[in-house]
Parts: sequence; structure tokens; C-alpha cells
Amino acid sequence: MSNNVVVISDDLAMHAHFEVAAPSDTLISAFTGEEGLNVLAEHPCEVVFIDAELPDLSIQELLSRLPKPFFAHRIAMVGPRITGAQKVALMRSGIDDLMETQCLPFDISMALSRALVKRSFIARLEIESERARFGVLKIILKAFKSFIHTQRLLDEPVTMDHVAAHFPRADFSHLSLDTVVKAVENDSLSNLIHWRAPNILIVEDEPKLRDLCERLLKRKCNVVSVSSGEEALELLNAGNSFDSALVDIGLPGISGDVLVGKIKTLCPQLDVVMITAYESSELIVRCFKRGASDYLIKPYDPEEVLRKVLVNFETKLIAYAFDATLKKISREYESY
Repeated sequence: MSNNVVVISDDLAMHAHFEVAAPSDTLISAFTGEEGLNVLAEHPCEVVFIDAELPDLSIQELLSRLPKPFFAHRIAMVGPRITGAQKVALMRSGIDDLMETQCLPFDISMALSRALVKRSFIARLEIESERARFGVLKIILKAFKSFIHTQRLLDEPVTMDHVAAHFPRADFSHLSLDTVVKAVENDSLSNLIHWRAPNILIVEDEPKLRDLCERLLKRKCNVVSVSSGEEALELLNAGNSFDSALVDIGLPGISGDVLVGKIKTLCPQLDVVMITAYESSELIVRCFKRGASDYLIKPYDPEEVLRKVLVNFETKLIAYAFDATLKKISREYESY
């Protein structure tokens, strides 16, 4: 990813402020939405500032036409008369932050610094997640190699169902069973695995928090959000599969601490992170006893949500598969 900063605005004074605030060798200017889309298609960037009142395109249309995939931090520059509802609509459409158009170079520098810190955090998080995955994957590969050996001793077949059970985050649709088995035996499977995105369920009755979590996690995960425990159970009972769930304790109807027990009964492997507004040790302990694996205290840092879902999830889910693998190998040896 280049460290370029792109500014899309027809306001000449705004461009002048950016020339003062941002390093000239990284700044790329565009004066219309169409020109901005051409720039973004040709020049990877870390941060893009978009005027909410472009002469040719609405900001929503511009966002819908961004190159795919597009991971740069998006900041909308808005006028002083923008309403709260309009700000919410912008955030829901894919904007990461808002900045007033009537600002000074210092304000631009601060907004740029915050955006670059967030981009740096995401980059570090990807590295941590990859390290966690790779470290435990080596153990899983050894266990699966032992499982294949056990199946052969018992004259039993190894199937793609066995492969999927050992590697719940992997997509093997592009590989044949023979290719997978040979790669495991040659210690080369890690080079062939395609990792799928985690499936996340958010159960939160506060619309702003729900939208915030959903927008953040959608960059790295497949996300479904609901506002009640009843809706969550309906999804699970209908056979929808999730890898992790964020559950607010103070839900209407079925409370979060009761819901976590119902979720773990339906889906024992589902990783559940509780969200609470009060740090009540008694309540948190009750949630842990019912199967929760972690918790967040409101108001929480949205980036901490991403960390818990991605980093902790990688380790816990693969470790769960490893535990299941060992138990299966143990049973097979005992029967043999």
C-alpha cells in the first residue's frame, strides 16, 4: 500500500490547505468525482479525503464506484449545515471519519495523523493474525498427518469432511482430496490453503453501536447483525453458521447472559464475546460460566473489537479444531 494521500474537492482553498498540511510528494489532487475515481484506480493510497458536495457525483455514488478491493481510510469533508441524519447516512455508506470543510491546515494534519494511525493498526493486526494462524496451523498439520496414518492403519478412508473438520477456516473447494492428502504428507499444505473470512453475528439493540461494529468488521469478516436475542436464535435454529458472536448483555426480551447459554447449547463451537455497560463481576462471571469466552466494557474502542474477533478468534478456533483432532485420534487408537 502506497502512503499517498488523495484529495477530491472542487474547493481551491481546501487544496491550498492540504498543500500546507500534507507532504507534497505524497499528495494527489482531484477536482471532480470522475477525476478522483481515475486517480484512485491508478494510484494506491492510504487515505482519501472526499468533498461531500462534489459538482458531478454524490459521495454515495463515488463510494459505490471505488476500485475493488479498496482498503484506504475514507474521510468525508462536510459543510457546517450537515444534519445528524446526513452524517449517519455517510458513515453507513462506507465513510470512516468526518471533517469540517471550514478547517485549518492544523486540523487536516490531525485528521491525517489519526487516519494513518488507524491504518497502521490494521496492518499490524493483519500481521498478528497471520502469525497466530501460522503458529497453531503447524500443530494442526502434524495432528492431521497422524490422523491420516491412523485411518490407514484402520483401513478407513480419509474424506473431505475430515479435512473440513480439521481446518474450519479454510476453503478447499479448489483442491482434490488426493492433492490435500499428498500436501499434508509433504508438509506443503499451508502453501495451498485459501482462508475464508470469519462469519460474525452481532446482537446489539443500540442502532449506532450495531452499525459501528458492523461497518468496522465488514472490512475483514462476513457480518450479520440483529437487535434481539430472539432474532439471533431464529438465525441459528434456521441453520445459519457463525464463527463468532458479539452479544450485548442488556438486550430487551432474552437478556444477553441468558442468550449466551442458549447459543452455546445450539452451537458449542461458537466463540461468544459479551458487551456490557457495567463492569459487574457477578454478571461477567455468570456469562463465563454459561460459555462466553471474552467481554468488552462500553464505551469500548472499536479497534479492540476487531482485535478480539480476528486475533483471539484465529487462535481459539484453530485450537478448538486441534482439541477435536486429538480426541478423535485418541478414540481411533483405542478402538484399534
